Amino acid sequence: MSLDDYYNKLTGLFDELSRLKPPHHCSCGHCTCDVAGRFKIDWDEEKLHQFLVGVYDDLYEIVQSNLLSRVPAPSLDEAFSVLSQDEHSKSLARSTTKSVE
Repeated sequence: MSLDDYYNKLTGLFDELSRLKPPHHCSCGHCTCDVAGRFKIDWDEEKLHQFLVGVYDDLYEIVQSNLLSRVPAPSLDEAFSVLSQDEHSKSLARSTTKSVE
């Protein structure tokens, strides 16, 4: 499965899960600890990790390590963009090498 296909399928599943099981939020209206905001940060990091685990490959190992070392963690969209750009660069390098041969 291509990186684009995997990303689209996974984000579709995440969207469906969010519709079926909406995130928790404060129900009393007096909460000052921003539980919903903290839950969103945790959920976004979980989606990032699930995505990176699914694309684990020797080709992406360095980029994945760099993405995981960022503080704050990148969004899923940012991670996809970085991996996609890396894949495109490597593809261009391979095609250039083949044409030189």
